Amino acid sequence: MTMACPGCGTIEEVRKHRLCVECRRPIAIQQLLADDSGEIRPELHPLAEYLVTHHGSAISLERWLYKSRCAVVLRELADGTLPLTADAIMTRAHAGQSVAFLLSLLIRSGVLPDFDIQAARFEHWFQRWLPTVPHPEDRLLLRRYCTWELLPSGRSLRGRPATAVRSGSTYQKVRAALKRCAALLTALTEIPRFCSAGSSGRRYTALV
Repeated sequence: MTMACPGCGTIEEVRKHRLCVECRRPIAIQQLLADDSGEIRPELHPLAEYLVTHHGSAISLERWLYKSRCAVVLRELADGTLPLTADAIMTRAHAGQSVAFLLSLLIRSGVLPDFDIQAARFEHWFQRWLPTVPHPEDRLLLRRYCTWELLPSGRSLRGRPATAVRSGSTYQKVRAALKRCAALLTALTEIPRFCSAGSSGRRYTALV
């Protein structure tokens, strides 16, 4: 009785009649990226080829394909229910390193054009978080604070070249600063003397 992989003959994984993880790799990718007809849409062919030939660890890839929340996103990209755009992917997958990893795979495989992932994730978060601030004048102050104080070059986040990217931790600090400032502005609106005419300048000074 042989315990070797029936695909390549390796005995690294001693499982009777079971393919090893390397032989399972193309099967798992096909199952994940194929549509209902069993075909992979042409736009995702580069990703399938990249995952087969370039992704280093077959074990970590298999674990990610089956257990990551982005596996659902990939399935929706595969069957066409989700548009193949960074904005759609970030909206569907929300935040986290999982979506950053997925976007990096799509960029490295050539499915998406190159862009600053961390900047795009921050911009995506900011455009959805800012409307949750109740007062229009506070939203204006926070936008200016972000643009001119926290991220002076933030006026063109997605246009930043790959050689001038900021780290994810930088954007985490910016998010935290904006949330603190939003809380401060909310507290200030409850103090009558800060709600009087001409208080915006003093409130902005408090931010910086």
